Amino acid sequence: MNDSQMLETLATTDAYAPHAPLPVSAWTRDTALAEIERRMDMQTEKRPAPHAPLSKRRNGWLVAVGAAIAVFVLIGGFVWLVSGTESDIVEEPPVTTTSPVPTTVEPVPVPPMVDSWQRVGDDVMEPVVGTLDMTVVGSRLFVVGFDPGEEDLRQNGVIFASDDGANWIRLAENDPALTLGTVLMYAVTDGGPGLVAVGIGCEDETEQCRAHATAWTSVDGTSWTRTPEDPAIFGDPATQTSGMVGITETSHGLIATGSVEYWTVDDEGVTTLITIHPAAWISDDGITWERVWEDTGFPVEPEEFANVRVWMDSVVEGPDGQLVAVGATLNENGDSIATVWTSGDGRQWERVELGNAVATKGTAMLDVALGEHGYVAVGTAGGTNAAIWQSPDGLTWIRAATAAQSFDGVGSLNSVAALDAGYVTVGPQGFYYASSGWVTLWTSADGATWDRVHSITEGYASGVVVVDGGVAVSGGMFYDDDYHATVWAGPRFDPDAPPPEPPPPPEPAPEAASAGIAAIEEGASCDEIAAEGFTYPEAVSYWVRYELTEDFDLDADGTPCAEAYTDAEVTRLFGEPDALAVYLIEHHPTGTFTATGPAVDAGLVCPEGTIGYTPNPDVDTPGVIWRWEDELTCGDGTGTFLLGVNVYIEDSAPMYFGAWNIVTGTGNYAELQGGGATDSDGGEYDTSIGRLWTATNDN
Repeated sequence: MNDSQMLETLATTDAYAPHAPLPVSAWTRDTALAEIERRMDMQTEKRPAPHAPLSKRRNGWLVAVGAAIAVFVLIGGFVWLVSGTESDIVEEPPVTTTSPVPTTVEPVPVPPMVDSWQRVGDDVMEPVVGTLDMTVVGSRLFVVGFDPGEEDLRQNGVIFASDDGANWIRLAENDPALTLGTVLMYAVTDGGPGLVAVGIGCEDETEQCRAHATAWTSVDGTSWTRTPEDPAIFGDPATQTSGMVGITETSHGLIATGSVEYWTVDDEGVTTLITIHPAAWISDDGITWERVWEDTGFPVEPEEFANVRVWMDSVVEGPDGQLVAVGATLNENGDSIATVWTSGDGRQWERVELGNAVATKGTAMLDVALGEHGYVAVGTAGGTNAAIWQSPDGLTWIRAATAAQSFDGVGSLNSVAALDAGYVTVGPQGFYYASSGWVTLWTSADGATWDRVHSITEGYASGVVVVDGGVAVSGGMFYDDDYHATVWAGPRFDPDAPPPEPPPPPEPAPEAASAGIAAIEEGASCDEIAAEGFTYPEAVSYWVRYELTEDFDLDADGTPCAEAYTDAEVTRLFGEPDALAVYLIEHHPTGTFTATGPAVDAGLVCPEGTIGYTPNPDVDTPGVIWRWEDELTCGDGTGTFLLGVNVYIEDSAPMYFGAWNIVTGTGNYAELQGGGATDSDGGEYDTSIGRLWTATNDN
């Protein structure tokens, strides 16, 4: 793969779906909220009041050099977001009083931007393809976006501004700083001479343009200056690609966040190694920058480069100048996991240990805000489910329970902001994890319990901001065979209304025991599970759910909880001790399967083939939620076998955990028997581990 091919791959690769198990937190919602309240009480004297009109940040990473922008398919690579805060660039009218001067001045009511939710500014936004971020500076709103350049080969930067949230103008449309070469502004905030934006860009007009991290500054948005190229700061184009995707004004200076990618290229232009490093830059004025920090690099094969997410995304400043940043990195298996860092100065960053139950496989944090109930981060679980995290101090995090809340059908939450009382979030993210869906707003009094307050229209969201006159959401809509930049405005959620009390936990229904093994929190022993009357397949499902490998390794050589159950129960699922281990993966997007292990080496089953689906049969087995059966046809023509799975646990990712068995077989597999454990990501992959044999089976 040469350089231009790799950049085109970054520009056109669509979303991925991880396929590893996603264990759930061992904390219950009640204990988590109690802990948050306890820690908040301890820090009341230290934490300043949150910023009132708090702004938002946003996201994505488009690198479309030498590739046409035909709609949003070109939006690939990385996704990110940024934050911004208030400033005094736009002065408020003075408040006049009569003598004697009162000790307090009643605030002047701010007229709402609009009386009801509606699309605004479409007269100037209509031709533009997309938006990437929105921020509030004083009383003025700014949106950055992008549009295809000449012959759709490059992107031009786009700036919109509004003084009232309802009427919008486009600024600097023909400014060379926004049109020369490639310009992708991912985030904008106040600072420096007035406004500072960051993203990626290059000034070379040829197809050899190598995009790199870039910053732009402006006094008021009407004209812009681009930072000069500097390989030591923004990346050497021969061996690096870098991108800034977030920017926040802090007491330590302007903090830009993103990542740096390193590779080696041989004489024929073939990329042979890539490592990706989350990175941070700092500046006092938005003009002169330092690259001050890079995290540990994560090695990635070139062909997998566009399928991973490694970045530092959004930053918020907390008590005593503490900075908290969120994003994503990779675990030891190469799966995306949500990641948090903290810093006391913006130069040195420490990664927070979140644990497997919080940073589950496939997750990514896309934004973070600080409100009266602490930090709230939002993002995605595998691009298919919304995810929310909470922390009282930026160091101790839990993942909120969203499965039973109103996030159905939303693959990601892209932006979060603090209200005077509570929080507001918006999704879906449109540039990587989901290119369509209903732009939807949720509010929460405490960051844990959320209410869907408005579904606006079909499209995507890039940011949400809260101002005195209301709430605005930036994003886009698809119609007339193209995407169109969009801003929606609506009334502000009443800041004087006290947040509703979280509802009390529901009383367990008498039939709650029917929840089966799924109701048992992490940490139960085999003896405890057996003593509660759970069957052996339920115990195995529990073991796989929490990835507990004692006496049960991933090669299926062992059997979990065997000491707590009878030999007959263990044999019924796994066979006699001389049965041969097998590791089988069903790849549903391709309709194929692969099998490895001693059972394959011994010829008990073929190494690969195709999958056929049969209707899910009805089952009446204690603890079974539902069952599926797949017919696997061997690619070498030696026969077929029907593999059935009883699902005992269903998690919110969605992830399914159960026990499998061979139902029937044909050809060489007419006498095949087997069983073990299965976990499934609910769409892409089913992974089954266990044993195979040819003796008669009575399960």
